[in-house]
Amino acid sequence: MISKNNGQIVLSIGILLATIFFFVWCFKVNHSVSSVNFTAYRAVLTSVDGLKGGSPIFSKGVEIGKVESVNLNIDQDNAEITFDLKSQLMLPDDSSLTLVKSMTGESHLEIEPGRSTYFLRPGSVMKNTFSQPSLEQKISNYAFGGSVQN
Repeated sequence: MISKNNGQIVLSIGILLATIFFFVWCFKVNHSVSSVNFTAYRAVLTSVDGLKGGSPIFSKGVEIGKVESVNLNIDQDNAEITFDLKSQLMLPDDSSLTLVKSMTGESHLEIEPGRSTYFLRPGSVMKNTFSQPSLEQKISNYAFGGSVQN
């Protein structure tokens, strides 16, 4: 009877230690992911169809940031975007930002780094911005004789 109780105690202690180890591991994983620093930038587009806060930003197929906010500027008839990029990235000031809409309707931003030796400062506005035509616009342009180029 004593050995049965000892077995239960050992099992309980093992489960308790495994649980503690699991929570410590989860904290370390979450802390290491959230310890990446981000730098805020801004951009102005004529249309941000489907873009929202939290939308990803890619460069060369790699996620490098997220959209923080999307706001309408009624006075200037455009949309202002605030977005965060990983701080270790140095963004040349002639880089371009393109709004890309997928076939599923989701939108994301794509950054093509420029070749300038001057870099954007944190909080500055990206000047080279483009919106790709949606699939519906491309089909409509093709069907009715318009241009299918960006």
